[in-house]
Amino acid sequence: ARHRLRDAKAAFETVAERRAGQQAELSALLHRKPDWGSRELAAFTDLCQQEHSLNAQFAVAREALAAAEDASDQAQADFLSALRSRYHCEQVWSDKGRRLSTYWTLAVVALNTTMLGLSIFVFEPRKREATARLVADETRQAARDDMERMSAAVTAGV
Repeated sequence: ARHRLRDAKAAFETVAERRAGQQAELSALLHRKPDWGSRELAAFTDLCQQEHSLNAQFAVAREALAAAEDASDQAQADFLSALRSRYHCEQVWSDKGRRLSTYWTLAVVALNTTMLGLSIFVFEPRKREATARLVADETRQAARDDMERMSAAVTAGV
């Protein structure tokens, strides 16, 4: 679209320059009207015909330029629309990713909290009870062993 616009502008400028040159030539010829001869009259006729042709070419070039500008504007609007749509899609996916990340983080925090609660309120009391039972059993066993040794010493000493 840009290339067509550039070509249409160049064509329009070329026709406009030719038309301006032809009008200047026609104006110069009209200034010398009182001194015209058959050659100037033929030149005037040719210039009038050329002016008519150039005016038609100028109108066509102007319409082509307007069409090329419209096409370029439309292409740019389509591009911006596609870009905006792509950005919106990427933004939506980014938001979904952030939301999932937040949910996963909350799930991990909940899991860690649950594990800490289980450790404090379930496993540690059981471990404490098992340790206390073990210590009590060891103490009872040691006391029995001491009693047996003392009773063996008393029995041996009597």
